[in-house]
Amino acid sequence: MSSRNGATKPKSGTSKPRTTAKTSKSANPDELADALASKLKISSRSKAPTQSPKDIKAEAMRALNSAMQSLGDLARAGWKKSAQESSPTWRTRHAEANTLASTSRENLKLLRGTDSPTMDVERAALSVAGKLVALDMVRGVKRREMFDSHAA
Repeated sequence: MSSRNGATKPKSGTSKPRTTAKTSKSANPDELADALASKLKISSRSKAPTQSPKDIKAEAMRALNSAMQSLGDLARAGWKKSAQESSPTWRTRHAEANTLASTSRENLKLLRGTDSPTMDVERAALSVAGKLVALDMVRGVKRREMFDSHAA
């Protein structure tokens, strides 16, 4: 509906029109990040909810499975550490592969440290080792934590 001065009035029963926050054109990402960080309050008083050992084990196994999937994706893409190209793509995949290998080691250590490590954990360790060998990441496989179930 229009009023006499040409402004539109919202129909009855409808909500107010939404307004968006105005951003200044001179604000850069660093200034926005600083402004957001200055408003954050981090308190150490609140305790993180504790998880049961079963939940921790399930989460670690999911993370390990995800890492194995990503390592397999790198292998299917044809990436190998031995290629040692200087391209940004190779460096990105190299960093990703190193992170995935590290994540796998940490989760294997956590899973082996539980009360009842299972054959599934050792099967996963062999799978990770095979994927690392396929990617020519032999150094990652040589680490004691990858194969020694008593290292944890």
